[in-house]
Amino acid sequence: MGATTLTVFSFIALGTIAFVIVFPIGSIAMRIIPGRFSWLIHGLIQMAGFVLYIAAAALGIKLTQQVTFGGTSLYEISTINFHPIIGLVLLAIFFFQPIFGYIHHVQFKRYGIRQIWSHIHLIIGRLLIPLGIINGGLGLYISNSPKEFKIAYAILAAVFGIAWIFVSVISESRRSRQPAMVVVEEHKLRKRSHGRNSGSRGSSDSDPKI
Repeated sequence: MGATTLTVFSFIALGTIAFVIVFPIGSIAMRIIPGRFSWLIHGLIQMAGFVLYIAAAALGIKLTQQVTFGGTSLYEISTINFHPIIGLVLLAIFFFQPIFGYIHHVQFKRYGIRQIWSHIHLIIGRLLIPLGIINGGLGLYISNSPKEFKIAYAILAAVFGIAWIFVSVISESRRSRQPAMVVVEEHKLRKRSHGRNSGSRGSSDSDPKI
């Protein structure tokens, strides 16, 4: 296996693991894991996916420098440059997600309901994951990857994508049936209870799901 071939394989593998597997799992974890540390588990999983994607992007940039068509850079070929451009845009936006996520968590802990930063974090996340999956599929298409790669990618994307959508829809449906004031009041009661028992080792109550 040549150096360029190895780079291509690593690029595909890292990008696929990040967008098709890790990011959906991290999002699902936030919804289904009980307890006050579900947000932390969610954050750690997503950061792991982000690191993988940074590595994939670095390899992708390397490939655009190594691979040319008739001396023309991939960025200058309109029929294929959308893949690296979309990838770089997604990477740039991803750098802000941990910041938005932290602000969202702090404000949600304080107010018990979603604030503007919560919606920004959620909307961006819900856009980045499918866009990344689609861009990965486009990358396989323009690179003339083996049929087996495309089939495996499609199966993984379908399984994890459907699971992610299903859990998100169920979670939002359950949340919509619970009035916002109830969520806030329950949140306040938990805070009062936690304050009265601050000398103890901690409460087993979980924070309201975001």
